[in-house]
Amino acid sequence: MSIIGLAGIFQGAAAIISFQIMPNVSFWIWLVLAALFSAFIAGWWWLEYGVEKNKRFWLWVGFWFLLMLELLWVIQLLPLGYLVSSLLLIWCWYVAWLLARFNLMPEGINWQKQVWFLAFNAVLFTSFILFVVRWK
Repeated sequence: MSIIGLAGIFQGAAAIISFQIMPNVSFWIWLVLAALFSAFIAGWWWLEYGVEKNKRFWLWVGFWFLLMLELLWVIQLLPLGYLVSSLLLIWCWYVAWLLARFNLMPEGINWQKQVWFLAFNAVLFTSFILFVVRWK
């Protein structure tokens, strides 16, 4: 449910920017707020999965904020609607979040299992962008 809520946050920020609901507020404010919320949700769920709260964890949360800020900025520059933009963002968010979670766990990433997951998602993501998304 929190991932669907996060997709709603991304949609809301994109809609506010797209429709210029608050023209006096810079779009960077909305991107930073969405990235902060994204980092909070990612860190919270990593803790729920038993990740230790140490220096490595906080570095990942900070890295996650920067990663999401950059993704939000890049997606905002693309000629896509806010619904499709948030779907692409949340898709990237979830795949990257899973890899980060596995990386933070003591067992690490089992690449033999993840390579099929990543390949399948890469094919679906590319197909979605090429055949479903209507570019403006």
